[in-house]
Amino acid sequence: MAVPVFHSAVALCVHIVVVVALLYAGLGIWARLIGNVIFPLIVCLLNCRAVSRLLRYRWNVAAIFVIPLLCALIMGAVCWGVYALVLKVTGVMIAAFVLAFVCAVAVYALALLKSHCFSKRELQELPMGGKNPAPGHPPAFVTARMICVRAAQTDPDQKGFAKKEVFSMNTTLAQRQQAYARLLLQEGLNVQKGQLLAIDCPVDQAWFARLCAAAAYDMGCREVVMNWNDDALTREKYLHAADEVFDSVHSWTADFFEKVSAEGGAWLAIHAVDPENLKGCDPDRIQRAQIASGKALEGFRRRETNNEFPWCVCSVPTERWARKVFPELETEAAMEKLWEAILQAAYVDGGDAIANWRAHSAELARRTERLNACAFSTLHYETGLGTDLTVELPEGHFWAGGAETCVTSGVRFSANIPTEEVFTLPVKTGVNGVVYASRPLSLQGNLIEGFGFELKEGKIVRAFAEKRGRSAAQCHRRGRGRILSG
Repeated sequence: MAVPVFHSAVALCVHIVVVVALLYAGLGIWARLIGNVIFPLIVCLLNCRAVSRLLRYRWNVAAIFVIPLLCALIMGAVCWGVYALVLKVTGVMIAAFVLAFVCAVAVYALALLKSHCFSKRELQELPMGGKNPAPGHPPAFVTARMICVRAAQTDPDQKGFAKKEVFSMNTTLAQRQQAYARLLLQEGLNVQKGQLLAIDCPVDQAWFARLCAAAAYDMGCREVVMNWNDDALTREKYLHAADEVFDSVHSWTADFFEKVSAEGGAWLAIHAVDPENLKGCDPDRIQRAQIASGKALEGFRRRETNNEFPWCVCSVPTERWARKVFPELETEAAMEKLWEAILQAAYVDGGDAIANWRAHSAELARRTERLNACAFSTLHYETGLGTDLTVELPEGHFWAGGAETCVTSGVRFSANIPTEEVFTLPVKTGVNGVVYASRPLSLQGNLIEGFGFELKEGKIVRAFAEKRGRSAAQCHRRGRGRILSG
C-alpha cells in the first residue's frame, strides 16, 4: 500500500509544478489539461517500474503501451474528423459530439481487435464474451497477481512489499497453491522441529520453493537449503560442454546429497521440466552423465530407497509442458488447466487439503489390505491398445501403498504427491507378453509416443515406438535382453 501512495504523492507534486509553470506561461485551460494527463502517466510509469523490480514481471510493452497508444491516435483523428464534418453540415454541436463519441468508441474497439492486443481467452472472459468462468474463479480482466504467503515482516528496501512474494493467476488458485505447498511439507515430508530441509527445484519455480520454505519454517524447520537446476543451462551443457565432464560428478555435488541424507534431512524434489528439453542432444552424453550420477550418489539413492530419510516428489507446471498437454489452448489457459489437474490429483480441490490427503492415504492403505487378502498368484493385463501381459507373483508377496515410514525416525511421510500407486514385487522370470503405454513418455529430455515392450521370462526381447528420437533408439538397444522385473 505504501508504494502506490508514495508514487501518487510524487505524481501530485510534479502535477502541481507543471500546472503552475504552464499557467504562468499563459496556456490557460491547456495547462490544466496537460497537468491532468501528466499525473496518471507518472503514477502509471512509477507503478510499472515497481512491479517490474519487485515482482520480476516483464511487461509486454508493445501490447500494453504501444499498440493502445496507436489505436488512441487513430481514434482521436477519426473523432475529430467526424465532429468537424457533422458540425459543418448540421451546425448542431450536440449532434456532432454524440456522433463523434460513438465513432470514437467503435473505432478504438475495432483497432484493438484488429491489432490482436487481446488473446482469445481474454475476449471470451469479457461480459457476454461467451465463456462463463467457474464459480469462485474470477475472470482474467478482474484478477491480479497476488502475494499469497505470510507477510509478517517487510524489507525496508522494498518499501512495504512483503519479503516473500508468490504470484499466481488469480486469488482462488493462489490460495490452493499455498495449500498445496503446506500439504507437501506437512504430509509429504512431515517436517519435524529442528530438522534440515533440502529443496531440489528449477530456478523458474523459485516462487513455489519460497512457498514451501515458508511452510517448512512455520513447522519449525532448522534450515532450508536449495539445490537449483535450470532447463536452459542443462541443455547448453549437453550441447557445448567438454566431453569428459559427463563421466564424473563434482565432489561438492556428491557431498551435498551425502550430508543431507546422512543427517536424516527431509528432501523435497519439485519436478518441473520441459518434456523435450534435451531434444537433439547427444544421448550418449546423457547416458554417461546418468551413469556417473548413479555412482556418485549411490549412498543417497540407497538411503532414499530404504526410507532412511523422508523424501517427497511433487510437480508444478511449466509452460512447455502445459502446451504439450493442452495444445489447443493458449499458454496462460494451458498453465491454469494443468495447475487445476495437478491440484485435483493432489486432492487440493475443496475443503481441508490435509484432511483430504489423509483420507486418500487411508484409502490407499485399505486397497493394499484388500489386495493382500486376495493372495493372487497371477495378474493378467489386457487393454484396447493391445496390451496382453501376464505377471506371476511369488508366494507370500505383499502390496504396499499410501504413506511410508522413515526407518530411522519412525516419521510417516508420503513419497509422491499426487499418487494413486499401490505396488508389489513379481516373480523375477514370471513376466511375459506385450505391454503398450497409453501416454507419451519423456525420456532423457525427449518425448516418446506409442511405445511398448515385449517381454519373455522377465526380459525385454523387443521394444517399439511410433515416434521416437535418438534417445529412444539408444534405450531400445540398452534395454534389449535386460531384466525388467524382479
